[in-house]
Amino acid sequence: MVNRVRPQSIEHQFRIKELRDMFGPLVLAPQLPERTSLQQAQGAAKPLHIWPGESAQELAGDFDQLLDRIIRTGRVPVPETGAQA
Repeated sequence: MVNRVRPQSIEHQFRIKELRDMFGPLVLAPQLPERTSLQQAQGAAKPLHIWPGESAQELAGDFDQLLDRIIRTGRVPVPETGAQA
């Protein structure tokens, strides 16, 4: 899972492409952007899903998409050398 992504960063985009080239479908989508709302919710010991603000809700939706993908496939993709989850 790629997190703390800054979409405008050319370096971040290069590194994400590098990860996809190396690990293909093991790199989960969507990428999780860097958001201060996550840091704020963590600092307040509150779930992101109840944190106010549009950016918090967008990020919570991204987490929901990742969880849905894992539930639908019944597993978390892992490299062949690792153990199945």
